[in-house]
Amino acid sequence: MNNLQNNINAIENLETYELVQLHNEYCDAYNTPDEMIYSMDEFDDIFYGYSPIEVAELVSGTGFDVADEYFTYERGVYFTSDFSRVMNNIFIEELAEYTMENDYFNLED
Repeated sequence: MNNLQNNINAIENLETYELVQLHNEYCDAYNTPDEMIYSMDEFDDIFYGYSPIEVAELVSGTGFDVADEYFTYERGVYFTSDFSRVMNNIFIEELAEYTMENDYFNLED
């Protein structure tokens, strides 16, 4: 098995919160904040200073549910808390390449 496949396997075995954390590290490294995934616990901090009507407009028609664990937010363009749609933002092979470049898992061939 090659190193890329080893890293893919390692990523696929991560807990959800670990996968989200790795994905967000990748987003930070490649300056793609609109692709970040946030924990619902961060909602108040992220939208601090927004009026209630501004928040309502952001989530209107998105299927947003405060009971969900995670959400994505693309600067007023896209907002979802639907788990499968949130997880669709994660590209395992790109993450595997990133983990290889940064010796994230320290895996051997």
